[in-house]
Amino acid sequence: MKTTSGCFKVEVQDKKNVFNYYRKLSANYEGYAGAGFYHFFRQRERRAVLEFLDLEPAARFLDVGCGGGFYALSAKQAGMHVTATDIVPEFTERLRDKVDEVVQSDIEQLSLKGQFDRIVCAGVLDFVVDPEGALRKLAGLLVEGGKLVVLLPRQGWGGELYRFEKWIFGIRINLFSQEWFDSMTASMNLIHEGRRNPLPNSMVLSYTKMPDRAWRSG
Repeated sequence: MKTTSGCFKVEVQDKKNVFNYYRKLSANYEGYAGAGFYHFFRQRERRAVLEFLDLEPAARFLDVGCGGGFYALSAKQAGMHVTATDIVPEFTERLRDKVDEVVQSDIEQLSLKGQFDRIVCAGVLDFVVDPEGALRKLAGLLVEGGKLVVLLPRQGWGGELYRFEKWIFGIRINLFSQEWFDSMTASMNLIHEGRRNPLPNSMVLSYTKMPDRAWRSG
């Protein structure tokens, strides 16, 4: 079985660098994300994430690391009750009047009341110091039968190119394998439902939270 040995690189200073990096981009983030080939790449990833999210009216939706708000606004348009979080204050302030709740917080310090039917975490676990702890936090916020969809950089040549790109900006990142995710979620009542590889450097994984009784009896 493949492991992620040596693929978790993020330290506290990297998180500070990430904060500063995205804060500088926040003034025109959607313009940056929609420029040139980057727009094509981003759209492929977004389509893969939306395919798994299964947005439905009245359900509770959590966007962790909302950035420019694409997923949060898509969920709101679908009639969902939307909470959006991000460590960058400019991102959350921009969504304050557009969704039901915004919370400025680092995922590793995130504290929310209640649970959610859908959680998306896109492009965030790349930058956490404790990937397992962050994943457990997400699993704890999910209702039974709820879906967690994550967009991640994956191991391989594409992931290494992405790692080099971020290194240029003074940021170390984590790279993931599905095997690592499946080994972690085995103790979180999460069952793997699907995977897409929208780009050579990324993957989208979808998990559903099973009832505790069903998980233990299975």
